[in-house]
Amino acid sequence: MKPILFFIGLFLGVLPFQSQAENISSTIEAVTVFKQNAKVTRTANISLKKGNNEIVLEDLTPAILAASLQVQVNGDATLLSAAHRTNYLKDIDKPKKVAAIQDSLENLNYDFQWLNNQIQILQGEEKIITQNNPLGSNKEKGFTVKEMESLSIFYRRRLTEVKKKILDIGRESKKVQLEINRLNSHLKSINQKKDRPTGELVLHFFSPSVKTVTIKCSYLISNAGWSPLYDLKSKSISSPVQLVYKANVYQNSGYDWKDVKMKISTNNPTANNSRPILNPRYVQFYLVSHQAYRSNSSYGETTLNMATVSPESAKINSEVVQNSPGFDGSAYPSVEEPLAMEFEVPYKQEIPSDGIGHIVLMDEYKLPADYTYHVVPKLDLGVYLLAKVTDYGQYNLVAGNANIFFEDTYVGQSYINPSITTDTLLLSFGRDERITVKRTRPNNLDMKKTKTGTIKETHGFEIEVRNNKTVAIDIEVLDQIPLTQVKEIEVKLTEKGGAEYIEEFGKLLWKMKILPNSSKKIRFEYWVKYPKGKYIMGA
Repeated sequence: MKPILFFIGLFLGVLPFQSQAENISSTIEAVTVFKQNAKVTRTANISLKKGNNEIVLEDLTPAILAASLQVQVNGDATLLSAAHRTNYLKDIDKPKKVAAIQDSLENLNYDFQWLNNQIQILQGEEKIITQNNPLGSNKEKGFTVKEMESLSIFYRRRLTEVKKKILDIGRESKKVQLEINRLNSHLKSINQKKDRPTGELVLHFFSPSVKTVTIKCSYLISNAGWSPLYDLKSKSISSPVQLVYKANVYQNSGYDWKDVKMKISTNNPTANNSRPILNPRYVQFYLVSHQAYRSNSSYGETTLNMATVSPESAKINSEVVQNSPGFDGSAYPSVEEPLAMEFEVPYKQEIPSDGIGHIVLMDEYKLPADYTYHVVPKLDLGVYLLAKVTDYGQYNLVAGNANIFFEDTYVGQSYINPSITTDTLLLSFGRDERITVKRTRPNNLDMKKTKTGTIKETHGFEIEVRNNKTVAIDIEVLDQIPLTQVKEIEVKLTEKGGAEYIEEFGKLLWKMKILPNSSKKIRFEYWVKYPKGKYIMGA
């Protein structure tokens, strides 16, 4: 019989069965991890008798999203119903390592007690030596010099040995106590897991004869997910960029994932899949109110135009504002979601149930790149090395943090954002301290010239870039002049120094090649004209 696939929603009906349920265990075969949530696939072999059978798949996480449950039967049997439930009465069985931990604790406690006993014995000996010092007795004839030397040597030698042993044993006792504390904490965490409820799948089958079938169950759990992480490595500005694509996977289901096949997905399985409904839209007049808008929290109502209306009516009024001709919807741009992608991890993985991120290697690429240096001296005199990667869509990247390595040295962190609209992805490889930049104002500028009714100011800057490296570099220098939105203020670029001028943004861009141990200077000037008697800022 072909495998039968059931998509089980919130199915709670259970048919009456006279036979007692049979509890069986299962193993995790595969896991698909989404940005939030994870799909767990379990397999089990079950023995069915002729007729109706009730099977309980036990020892599962209680964090199962019931609507996601799917059961596939491989064999000549019919699945009648399936439901998920939480068992609050049965504890999770103790792992086998608990017995080993308890044995270790018993041995450590014995050692700790014996060490403390030794310290007490030595402290008693120390007390006997110090309290029974014969040099302090009232001996009539006193002690000879030889007797005093002999007693002093004994006192010093033996007391030193005793104190040294007390310190050594005390140090050893502290180590044993730390290990006891560590094992007790570990045992406590295991016992906490033991006291949690477990999940179960209740399956009802009909079998025409006695047989064994294989079932495969899959479901979503909510306490798991992943985030992207990259390593960007480059040996030199003539080498391709090595991109290591990794996933930081976490899960806290209560059960470790051991030796499982894993997939990493950017999909969102809990997204709303209902089609959008387009309702009629009506145009109407929008009346601007000059009254203050205030909220009357005492009665849960909103006061608008001095008329009392409900919060729902106020919301509708707000929607009218947004749909009016004067409302600028461009301030709320829509965000385009990337296409869902899925990566099959090449090796089986082990992810413990600790809620901590664990690095999983997803893929590795060599990206052809063009390198250039980039500096914006108005904001930062640091020169940054950029790698320009084209046709990056084929690598299925997701926005995330990246560790940057250049010439086998860690240079810091950056952020990869592939959801940009340009055809080139810029990857920053950090600052290069061997390239220096200066930005200064020439002394003969910033002069004010007053004419009839207007003031004209001349501004300018001189930028010097020095390459202290032993190889030639390509560098982009970016600066700007101010823009004006006021008719009475005029701005004009008079000298751009060979730059590419982007008038819309007032940007000046220089692309230069600088030889080793050489410098280049660039200069730009502009003037600003405005009415006399007024003041400007930002020039």
